[in-house]
Amino acid sequence: MIDLSRLEAHEFESLCFDLLEHKGFKNLVWRRGQNEGCSSSDSGRDIQGDLFRLDIDGQIVHETWFVECKHWQSAVSPTAISGLLTWASAERPNVTLVMSSGALSNPAHDWIHTYKTNNNPPFQIKIWEQKLLSALLAEHPDILLQFGIATRATSPHLLALWRDLKSHSLDHLFVVLDSIPEDAREKMLSNAYPAVLPYRIREPITGDEALADLLVDPPDYQKFKDRCAQLVNEHEVSPDFLAHALVSLASRWLAFFADPIDAEKGNERCQRDMARIEEEIARVEAGEDFTPVIKGASRERHLETLRGCVANFRSQLACSADRLADSKELVDQWERDVIELFLNEDQVSLLRSAMEAFPKDLQGAI
Repeated sequence: MIDLSRLEAHEFESLCFDLLEHKGFKNLVWRRGQNEGCSSSDSGRDIQGDLFRLDIDGQIVHETWFVECKHWQSAVSPTAISGLLTWASAERPNVTLVMSSGALSNPAHDWIHTYKTNNNPPFQIKIWEQKLLSALLAEHPDILLQFGIATRATSPHLLALWRDLKSHSLDHLFVVLDSIPEDAREKMLSNAYPAVLPYRIREPITGDEALADLLVDPPDYQKFKDRCAQLVNEHEVSPDFLAHALVSLASRWLAFFADPIDAEKGNERCQRDMARIEEEIARVEAGEDFTPVIKGASRERHLETLRGCVANFRSQLACSADRLADSKELVDQWERDVIELFLNEDQVSLLRSAMEAFPKDLQGAI
């Protein structure tokens, strides 16, 4: 779920207003009363709006919604929503909605159920608590960017890069990539290489090889450029589409690279898988039955394969610390040399704002 606790009360109301606007509401009015409970100044709701939706028979249905926003540290109580329903009973909207950054208390849920049973109100009563609100917000990353909210699933790098990328030629992209230092460029494109250059991997010999040692034709930048040209000239792939796809692949890698939470989870997976394979090696060495990774392989050949996997995991773990140490430099390099090509000035500003607003405990790695 998305953590909204850093927002002030008025910011949460503004976020709710923007979400409703993105969901198609019209004639929205933010009534700016008090956040804690309802007051006469807001007439029982923080936001009022109209929703025009297509009914099953093709008719346009017009609904008026009264919306109350609750940004409480504790669970929302029954008294906090009673004013909304009192005003709704008098003014008769079609729908009342409580949007909460947290949860309603059990007494509040019970009170709403009793209210519906005893009063049979002529309006619907909807509740959007944190879980549902998070799911709705996740569909609109531009809102998250605007309010400086970022999660692993919505890395600020990807949020910005996915916003209406401008179209540039493949030649233009390579002019920029040519100017980037080779080491940084290779790391940037490591996630894009496999999509363009098919890898051929030989069988391990010593069992101590890392994956890079097993590549028959290690990828490099010139082969990558030649293959892109071949895709365009011989296979009629659109150069604009290819340029867009390459930036998308590289940015996906960048977001993972700069996220220490994902790095830690990756390390945990590596260690867990390596431990499982080492247990398998011990069982095979002890003479137990085994199912070979490569069909028909001998016991020794199977052991070689498993040891090669362990060596690769160890190599990945060794690189992890270097990856995090280099992330700040590479993020800056990418922003300077590539991002500004594919984003307009407003989008670059959004990216930088999102970086500044990234959770404080992660800024050290970014």
